[in-house]
Amino acid sequence: DEKIKGHERPIESVPIGLLRYRKDNGRIASDVLNYEHLNGPLDEKDEGAQEILREFLHNKHPEMTEILIKSIAHQGQNEPAIITCDGFLINGNRRKMALEALRKDHKGEEKYNYMKVVILPGPEDEGGPPTLLEIERLENRYQLQSEGKSEYYGFDRALSIKRKMGLGFSLEEQLRDDPRYARATEQELKKAVKDCETMFLGPLECVDRYLQYFDREGMYGSISAGISDKEGRWQAFIDYSHIY
Repeated sequence: DEKIKGHERPIESVPIGLLRYRKDNGRIASDVLNYEHLNGPLDEKDEGAQEILREFLHNKHPEMTEILIKSIAHQGQNEPAIITCDGFLINGNRRKMALEALRKDHKGEEKYNYMKVVILPGPEDEGGPPTLLEIERLENRYQLQSEGKSEYYGFDRALSIKRKMGLGFSLEEQLRDDPRYARATEQELKKAVKDCETMFLGPLECVDRYLQYFDREGMYGSISAGISDKEGRWQAFIDYSHIY
């Protein structure tokens, strides 16, 4: 509630090497679940795991990352990222990738060695560190802040919604973070919930039944790798769930 209360946190300049990707990032939900099903849990603090997460993020929307690289090279980092006190990114994953690419291409240029961030409270700070639920709420708000339209691929969005619901973050609450529904009536919100169930949760339920039938639970990589995946079947499951 800091934005509502007008409480501002300082923007810090942090070495890129201290920043880490989170595996519970809604943008790569399907990739992480599929990998962990096949190979076991990813340890976010391990450098090898960080390389895997970086690859997932890059492959999800490579064209968007290239655009961001050019933008930061031209005018610098405009918006600060948001990190936990131990360096995990809640918002700003693509910006970190872009700066890493620029640092590699422009060795010696100090400006690409640091990233502007806002650091969330730690154990010794007032209120303590954010809970997992609070982190999910924050990610949800930033994900939907741009004209209320999620930039996540539909399949990953569905898995992200499901994970948040599992932590006690109801679908109604998630939708309230969308500017389109912030002041919605009860009737409008019910329709939005129904639409979300139809477009995301219903198809995901069909995906899980499909994978279970073939004894492939959790192998989401066989469904779709991302929006540019020509072999992806996510749309097929949307169509199937609407009919059956």
